[in-house]
Amino acid sequence: QKTAYEISTRDWSSDVCSSDLIRWPTLAGREYVLEVSTDLVSWTAFTDPERADGTPMTSVLPALDPKVTYLFRVRVRP
Repeated sequence: QKTAYEISTRDWSSDVCSSDLIRWPTLAGREYVLEVSTDLVSWTAFTDPERADGTPMTSVLPALDPKVTYLFRVRVRP
């Protein structure tokens, strides 16, 4: 069972945008929330809680400030 998430970068044409996609494995029936932090102390929900069906979940990140380091984690609830 994987416990880490994958981050992949997709570049579209220069007139559209580029964004990052975060993907993580799930277990059916569990609830998942993607959280973000800039300091590893304060965490904020980046997505709404979502109940999984056992397939991987993904979240597309919007354009973020390149001067800031963003840290992501996935919180799992029973």
